[in-house]
Amino acid sequence: MLKWQPIQPFGAYVDADLSNPMSEADQAELRNLLWDHGVLVFKNQALSHERQADIVDIFDVVPRDSEGMHFVSTEQAKGGLGRGELTFHSDCSFMSEPRTVLSLHALDVVPGETSTQWTSAREAWKAMPAELQSKLTDAKALQVLPDPQFTDRLSTDILPEWLPHHWHDALIAHPHTGERLPYIMAMQTTRIEGLSPADSNALIEQVLDIMYRKEAIYEHVWHNGDVVIWDNVATQHARGSLVGKGKRILQKVQAGGESLYQWKHFRSPELQAVLTREFNS
Repeated sequence: MLKWQPIQPFGAYVDADLSNPMSEADQAELRNLLWDHGVLVFKNQALSHERQADIVDIFDVVPRDSEGMHFVSTEQAKGGLGRGELTFHSDCSFMSEPRTVLSLHALDVVPGETSTQWTSAREAWKAMPAELQSKLTDAKALQVLPDPQFTDRLSTDILPEWLPHHWHDALIAHPHTGERLPYIMAMQTTRIEGLSPADSNALIEQVLDIMYRKEAIYEHVWHNGDVVIWDNVATQHARGSLVGKGKRILQKVQAGGESLYQWKHFRSPELQAVLTREFNS
């Protein structure tokens, strides 16, 4: 039986050495913990990339390629996503099947200097007034890979075919639990179907005000050896600017869902230019 304790306002700290073999019973308990709590935190780990992927495989299949296993780093030679701020988002929300589980492992960070934040869609839903819940019940929300020209919520520009985007139910069905959860986020949600840009923006802002209220955010401050595994559908994550901060190298694994590499226009020069800019920002 695993030793764990809850984190406020949501999440769980699990006392386990992930480098050791894990029984089927412990794996099942770990799955239940993730689906119930959204974020799992482990301290003092030393995992190879492959071992981290093996652990995430407990929840969903990890593609053994550069998208499924890579680094998030301030050092461009090691990985990407640079030093810019990343507002709240769900990875690959603009694909028809978003990634389901993500994990970061702190390999080389300045202890206590940087952090990642999470918010829970489940807790946000509980906090929403009935009138707002009703507005989302049959709505669809457009998720778009971030590009300044096309993620302006008040823009009337037509999305180009090459830019990854998808209309999801505003209450997305979780692929593992089956529950319906609000799937509206700051970085990637640009439109609510059937509403004018102004009305759509107002509804999105209503949701985000509840989703990102201060008391609803879990912030993890990174130390070397930390591993965090999270539900990418039931939570959203963000980070502040890393400008002026020291080295930050995180080993990343992602599982489930659909690969961005599968986007039909993935190799278009327009999309590659956007990805290059975002990757090195």
